[in-house]
Amino acid sequence: MIELAGTGWIINNSYGCLNGRVKTAYKDIQELYSQLIEQSFIPGPIRNFNRFDENSKLTLCAAALALADANFPAMPEDFGIIGNDPEGSFKSNMLYYKDFYDNGRKFGRGNLFIYTLATSPLAETAIFFGLKGPLLQVMFNERKTSNLLKMGRDIIGRGEANAMLIVDSDQTGITCFLLAKSEIILR
Repeated sequence: MIELAGTGWIINNSYGCLNGRVKTAYKDIQELYSQLIEQSFIPGPIRNFNRFDENSKLTLCAAALALADANFPAMPEDFGIIGNDPEGSFKSNMLYYKDFYDNGRKFGRGNLFIYTLATSPLAETAIFFGLKGPLLQVMFNERKTSNLLKMGRDIIGRGEANAMLIVDSDQTGITCFLLAKSEIILR
């Protein structure tokens, strides 16, 4: 059986978990990051966190909340991640091309370029948490949360992964769900 093991969300300068019933306010992403480290949602400093684009920072933080909410101390070998963001990497593309233009259209900073890929937020999260399962960036225009959860259940049901992080983001915020096979969930 596949269960919803944990949920983390970041909306309107507050964040929380569903099972743990946590809700806390923050003023900016740096304060959010610091609070998550202090509260042990994130196990320690993240290398190059300040270079991440905003979406990558929020994705990683929401995933940390969902994992903590599910009480997952270690990642299963085949643990994947799916994300949906209607904006994609638009903001990061605009920052990169503005930098490229401002520098005489001869070069743009490489640390901005990497985030022009829509999969970068998911990849940064997968690298940090050691996820070795499927990584998918999808676009659903209708019923996106239910379609994302169905896709995650289908991947687990076909045996392609034992657990999946489902990242649902848009202009209002980000929610991360953790779906997992019942036998790997700690009670």
